[in-house]
Amino acid sequence: MQDHIFIAKKIKSISRKEVDFLFSKLNAEEKLKGKRKIFIKPNLFAPEKSKTGATVDFDLISYVVDYLNEIGKKVYIGEVAAHQYDSEKLFRDIGVYDRFNAEFINLNFTEFKEVLFEIKGKKYSFKVPKIVLDCDGIINMPKYKTHAATLLTMAIKNFYGLLPGKEKWRGHALGLNETFYNIQKLFPSDIVITDAYIAMEGLGPTLGVPVKKNLLFASDNAIVHDMAISQILNVKLEYLKFYENMKIDKIYYNEEGEEIDYIDFSLRLPPVTYTRFWYHVNEYFYKFSPSLEKRGIPPRKVLNFLVNDKTIKFWRRLQR
Repeated sequence: MQDHIFIAKKIKSISRKEVDFLFSKLNAEEKLKGKRKIFIKPNLFAPEKSKTGATVDFDLISYVVDYLNEIGKKVYIGEVAAHQYDSEKLFRDIGVYDRFNAEFINLNFTEFKEVLFEIKGKKYSFKVPKIVLDCDGIINMPKYKTHAATLLTMAIKNFYGLLPGKEKWRGHALGLNETFYNIQKLFPSDIVITDAYIAMEGLGPTLGVPVKKNLLFASDNAIVHDMAISQILNVKLEYLKFYENMKIDKIYYNEEGEEIDYIDFSLRLPPVTYTRFWYHVNEYFYKFSPSLEKRGIPPRKVLNFLVNDKTIKFWRRLQR
């Protein structure tokens, strides 16, 4: 296997066969050899189904879990809901606790360990889930979609969802891209499996519109994964500025598993000026969130006013 590999596979549907194909091409069983406890982080941040382009397909998660169970791994799945949602209610409503053949953990209500993140030359203590530190293997399962503040949200951004509640506030306030860097350094992914069957374009990660791409992506490294896609789309992702540009072996397969030269990765991206604006809006909103909370204006209430069923439908209709 090459030092840096990114795989894109055309698929007719999400199936166990496709998951097995990707794992075989990544030599996953050998890569995970000796690793007993595996943590899976899917993107399940909102009460949106995978067909909206917002979250990862449940069947895809199940096939990954089944593969890991069959090679003798103890599997954990964990996630934190977006700021505006009650994560426990969300996870119960979407049925994740009894959906997978693995233990699902609400990362807002688990044991934490404090670690130091260096952000803009200063050190800050952040709480991170101890369960992830205790696992010796990590599978990263992002969704292929756009994002209002980072242009795209993929493998590196997906792990921001490991931070509980108000730790995310601090990440936004202190420096989102720098926080990504620290999380990635602490929790490097062993394998990335990305749901790009139905992606999201436009004003993601929630207000965008679904677009059927019929693709799955895979890589043995989160940085490689995101850098490969940024190179393919010829876009600059600010959170990749901390890494040297790498020459990546990009391999594309058709539905039959034969190598091909070209795959259409295109997404309608939000304007760069729009993403820069929202990056700084988020930064200042979360800087002042503790102050708002003291004044009886919980940030969750503000976010629920801005992002709810009505506003989501409105913005999606507008983009169509």
